[in-house]
Amino acid sequence: MMDTQCALILPAALSTFNMIILKSFFTALPEEMEEAAIIDGATDFQVLMRVYLPLSMASLATLTLFYAVSKWNSFSDALYYITTRNLQPLQLRLYNIIKGSRAVEITSVEGSAASLSQSVSESIESASILFATLPILVVYPFVQRYFVAGVTIGAVKG
Repeated sequence: MMDTQCALILPAALSTFNMIILKSFFTALPEEMEEAAIIDGATDFQVLMRVYLPLSMASLATLTLFYAVSKWNSFSDALYYITTRNLQPLQLRLYNIIKGSRAVEITSVEGSAASLSQSVSESIESASILFATLPILVVYPFVQRYFVAGVTIGAVKG
């Protein structure tokens, strides 16, 4: 499993915490909705697709965001299992950039060269961190509408 993407994907495929959240959400759904759909002639698959899936979009979007953020921020698994540079995820490359810029900062001992090296390394670190956070910042506004819908659905009883 060394040097494969499966070494990163398989251990993180299921999160117990997220599954507990999803289970508690589905157990809180009223059984009357399923019974009404079955009385109307819906099959089990139709109940899933037309009743449960639309009601669970908010929780699924939340769990998707939880998974994305937790995997986006982890680099230690890749540090241990991936040695090929082409397979390294962005966070591991960011870690290597910051580690490399710190090494350059330590090796330059002279006064003016040290301050120039420090400002360049801080610029590289800041730019790479900004670049690494952009995808999550771009995706979040599109997922946010599901959070608002979930709060609205949970607040309205009827």
